[in-house]
Amino acid sequence: MSGRSFAFPGDYVGELADCGADPHDPGAVQALQVAMQRDGYLLLRGFADREAVLATRRILLQQMANDGWLAPDDEPDAGRSNPERRGAPAVDSEQPAIAGFYREQPFLPFFARYFGEAAMIYPKILTRVKNTGGRTGVHFDNVYIGRGSPRLLSCWMPWGDVSADQGALAICSGSHDLASFARLRDTYGRHDPDREFIQGADNAAGHFSFHLHEVTERFGGRWLTADFRAGDVLIFPPFTMHCALDNTTDRFRISSDTRFQPAADATDARFMTNLEPREALRHRYRVADGEVNAITMDEARAKWGLEDTRHGLSGAG
Repeated sequence: MSGRSFAFPGDYVGELADCGADPHDPGAVQALQVAMQRDGYLLLRGFADREAVLATRRILLQQMANDGWLAPDDEPDAGRSNPERRGAPAVDSEQPAIAGFYREQPFLPFFARYFGEAAMIYPKILTRVKNTGGRTGVHFDNVYIGRGSPRLLSCWMPWGDVSADQGALAICSGSHDLASFARLRDTYGRHDPDREFIQGADNAAGHFSFHLHEVTERFGGRWLTADFRAGDVLIFPPFTMHCALDNTTDRFRISSDTRFQPAADATDARFMTNLEPREALRHRYRVADGEVNAITMDEARAKWGLEDTRHGLSGAG
């Protein structure tokens, strides 16, 4: 992420591999399961209908244009940000176009085949809009949604074509099963920012770091990302480390995070509600706002026996 650029694809950040199987073929389930266990992710190219993705994207962009977030002299479809505005808009977690999309596209049938039993989607769909400079720190999803099924899978999907330099998701290959990540998985990966008094990196709840190099230099693995096209999805388990790279373009990156699991398994109540974040996640905001005594992520690392490997090195580009 920020601080140092890198070439993509290149020696440091490589390309995510297409799973190589047809996700809509019932006979491909075993191959998909093997790929997930081996790689810690599934990149499914063209999983969702491209035109349906783009139609939903146009709805979101038109609302952003109406609210003054897009460049006034440009077509909304371009998604270019208004240089007079900073930050990014929030998207309603109950946005009808997004909820309808996930109902109509073949997500639930796919996950039912994958799990071998009825599947469910968590009601809370997180849609993120990243302006120039926007990013998401390095983390495991188990930190945020680890109170329910251990078989839960996260699904990241961009609303449109998203290149690596637009803030695409990046996976740390090997983080899900390499022995060198075991202590990280068992300490940081099992802490709960909605119960414990730990500030995340840069005071972002639950984030381990904003530096790519310190993860791979300390624990191993390799960062992988891709140039995504509308309809592609990236699926991964709770202990695959990932982040969103810096958006170095003048275009908004819009994506949604959804979570799926077997319907019969225990659920995490935090994602079963569409309450506003400050209601549903009050504890983590009290920690971030300094309303309660908390330790920093660096102090937590020392407590967990993880070396402090801050090199000030990161990159996107």
